[in-house]
Amino acid sequence: MMRPSYKAVIGALVFLVAQSAAQLTNWNLTAGQNSTWICTWRQPRAALVRDTIYFDGGQLYWQAGFEDGSNTMPAQTESRIGYILSYNLSRAFSLDTNVSEIFVENMIEKGGRAGGGFSRLDGAMLANDDQLLLLGGAQSPIVRDDISDEDEAVGYLLYPQRDDVTAFERVFTLSRLPDGITDWIAYGGSTSAPSENKAWYFSGYTTLDDQPVLIFPNGSTATNVVNRLVTVDFDEIEGEPWSTQNLTSSIEGRANPEVVWVPVGEQGILVVLGGVTYPQWVNPDSASEDPEASIEESPAFMQRIDIYDVASRRWYRQRSQNYPVGSFTQGCAVVATAADRSSFNIYYYGGFDGLDPRADFYDDVWVLSLPSFEWIPLNRGSSGHARAGHRCFMPYPDQMMVFGGYTPVPGASMNCLEDGPVLNFNLSSGQWMNSYDPRNHPDYGVPRAVYDIIGGDSTGGSNITGPSGGWQSRELEEIFENRTYNISRIWEHTPYNVDSEPGPPNSPGNGPEEGGGGNNGLPSWVAPVLGVVLGLMLLAAILVIFFLWRKRKIFKNRSSDSGTNNRILPWLWAQPSPEKGMTSTASEITAARTLSPEMSELRSVSGPTAGTVTATASPDPEQYRYEVPDTQIYAELGGKHFAACRTCCFCSKSSTFLHRIQRRRQGKRCHPFHRCRCRCR
Repeated sequence: MMRPSYKAVIGALVFLVAQSAAQLTNWNLTAGQNSTWICTWRQPRAALVRDTIYFDGGQLYWQAGFEDGSNTMPAQTESRIGYILSYNLSRAFSLDTNVSEIFVENMIEKGGRAGGGFSRLDGAMLANDDQLLLLGGAQSPIVRDDISDEDEAVGYLLYPQRDDVTAFERVFTLSRLPDGITDWIAYGGSTSAPSENKAWYFSGYTTLDDQPVLIFPNGSTATNVVNRLVTVDFDEIEGEPWSTQNLTSSIEGRANPEVVWVPVGEQGILVVLGGVTYPQWVNPDSASEDPEASIEESPAFMQRIDIYDVASRRWYRQRSQNYPVGSFTQGCAVVATAADRSSFNIYYYGGFDGLDPRADFYDDVWVLSLPSFEWIPLNRGSSGHARAGHRCFMPYPDQMMVFGGYTPVPGASMNCLEDGPVLNFNLSSGQWMNSYDPRNHPDYGVPRAVYDIIGGDSTGGSNITGPSGGWQSRELEEIFENRTYNISRIWEHTPYNVDSEPGPPNSPGNGPEEGGGGNNGLPSWVAPVLGVVLGLMLLAAILVIFFLWRKRKIFKNRSSDSGTNNRILPWLWAQPSPEKGMTSTASEITAARTLSPEMSELRSVSGPTAGTVTATASPDPEQYRYEVPDTQIYAELGGKHFAACRTCCFCSKSSTFLHRIQRRRQGKRCHPFHRCRCRCR
């Protein structure tokens, strides 16, 4: 059978590159379409750095609107190219603003950097005021190469770490994880404290056989509870920033708790809220392994509050009062401090019980006030407005912005998030707001519902200095009595510079005939998407030209067109060439990706019925030996030098990442462009 010419292959590659960017935004402007917006966004990794909130991964569904008022069914983004989206807090919004446009205005492409570049579900984005570190999350690989190294974490440097730096460029980094810490983890809780230059990841789940955690598991169910606290110290980022500490016997690991840092004590404290045992989403059949045990154990995580003192590295536990009834997981939490620091109020919003994703989710806002350890119901919501798997951040001390989340799926169809993917809650009044304006930012005031319980007024003055049932630890009492944290160490980035208002509203049922954006009538997303597409096209062209230049003999024998194709196509398709094999050993590997019942149901709303998709990998690659030029090319990988040299190793010419793992165990690595990299003496 005749294969297409290399020109056809290049054209196909360019088409696929364009499709990759389109898959992220799903802004496919078909006839009559006038808007696209985020329907649901389940458990992205997220962090606030200075004036911008960054988002990575998550399970993202889009919906499109048409001029006749009709909408498409929600469609899930399926792209192997990882993007970091962002929301700059200088951007205002209201209920009729299509905030989805803002997220894609400044996309950051991760590509396939060491497998960590591909999107994850859940996991953590740890941050200080200068950079991000991505850790964990469930993976959904299309091929084995998409899976990350278990001992590597991808980072992104946003700002220079020293004031004397004059030339700076934002770059991705690769951090080597020490023994006891793995990137193959998910469903824990995380928080960051930029004033301490530290961040933490609490508990989580791994597989029993130390395999990657997959969104659609195939023999890798994540049921192993991790009883550890991981700490990253950004002051030691050039050395050994990662450390781990086992939890004490009284502190239990769990799935998706909320962890917040509170400015109490010498270096602050971590407060862990909620989380569940035996959650339904860690199993391929989306059913809890032991629902009775979960119902019995999980409610205690809102009743007994676990506290970690950062300075002493010690854990404490304290009973709370008037706690909410039931199990809580996949909610979100923020901390607001009274002006006189007499109370520290933790707001907890949303979530569900971790067992039944078809039942109503929570829409209530609760406040846990410290040091009284009183739970206070602040805002009772409605089931239609509820969500789980969302992220919360405070743009100003008196506001809590809620990003993303997903809704219950009681039947064959899914509902989009009521009021859109971004909400704003007034922490002082305890009411939902219809808008966010960076120009409006009053000081935080303790809500009446809270100071009616703890005493004082909106400015503070609480006369309750401890739990009504007494302290369970004298050391914990002393931490709250001293309250010695130096507030001047917290770097305030507010108020934000007010950016230009978003373009004309483009929301469901109220879309204009032309997309919003600048004065030229083009939607605001055109520039970033076009830039990504053109950049990837240019990169693809450079790679093809480079390959053709290295294979100059192709042009010396134009009469053998089939031979030329046989050399170019395997390179683009990552298949072994039939012409230069040194061995003939081959085996066929078939990997099945089976959707869980819950996910099959979700995916069925946007196209053909989801089911089992079998992806057959290319045959086990033949081995090749290369003579590399004398020029020494060094690469810094994990502190070790590898160089291309005349003494070559045997490398795989097909998938680079899987076989790189195998070769690394033998002290060898393979170059992405099918050249060998050996350890040179």
